[in-house]
Amino acid sequence: MKKLKNFIKVLFVLFIFGLSIILSVNLFVFSEGGEQIVLPYDAINLNDVDCILVLGAGLKNGGPSDMLQERLDTAISLYKENSELKLLMSGDHSRKDYDEVNVMKRYAVLNDVPSTNIFMDHAGISTYDSLKRAKDIFHVKKVIIVTQGYHLSRALYIAKSLGIEAYGVDARKKTYPGQNMRELREVLARNKDFIMSIFKPNPTMMGNSISLEGDGNKTNDKYVILTDKYTNEESFSGSSFVVDKILKLVNTNDYHDEKCDGISKYIMNVNGNRYEIEMYDGEIHIILAEKEKILNKEDAEVILNLIS
Repeated sequence: MKKLKNFIKVLFVLFIFGLSIILSVNLFVFSEGGEQIVLPYDAINLNDVDCILVLGAGLKNGGPSDMLQERLDTAISLYKENSELKLLMSGDHSRKDYDEVNVMKRYAVLNDVPSTNIFMDHAGISTYDSLKRAKDIFHVKKVIIVTQGYHLSRALYIAKSLGIEAYGVDARKKTYPGQNMRELREVLARNKDFIMSIFKPNPTMMGNSISLEGDGNKTNDKYVILTDKYTNEESFSGSSFVVDKILKLVNTNDYHDEKCDGISKYIMNVNGNRYEIEMYDGEIHIILAEKEKILNKEDAEVILNLIS
């Protein structure tokens, strides 16, 4: 019995010791990272910022989750206040059937951010990986990180440990169900990334160096294919910059019963969706499931540029 009591005492001491270390690391990471959280106004007035880094946060019904949408809306708002900034979307695209980054980019493009100013990191599988790849792959030296506040201090601490000058903007607008569980996971994640930040291992996936100078479309990986309806010859293949433009045209609900008598010569496959293109009296009609829409001159030029 005495041995059992001594064993329980040892376990209790070890538990208290371990808990103290966990809480001490949390307090340290929270305090170190929290120093660099700034208001949006201060963020947009920073000089020589390489990019706004948006960290992935899951998908919902094929679009961004509510928390991810908050991050995207915050980043888009910052961009619109300072259009010289670049956006770096970092999320999980480790599987063919799960793609955070293209969803993130598409959302930004549909909210009037030019595709050329949006870069994608397809291997931002974890917060550490996103920051390590931002430094090693995208050569980021100064960054604005956008995520919710509970997550922000850890991201900023990782950045600081990697030698990145980082500032954080809290994207949180409301509290979501399950926040207590996220807070608990964050306690453990701060300890994990505290250790990662000491040893600085390579991220899960590496890749070629990518400069944030120039065109963000160089990080695209999806395509529009325009095919001649009668010969099945592919006449155009382009980047997701064009995909985003086309999606902005076709993903609205203003389709009408088909009435066009023009020649439907081309079929446009956009990310697996099939659209027919008809030309009639100088107009371009997009046909989807026997419904049509007529493009205005500006939008029609997008299609005409593909065909020509």
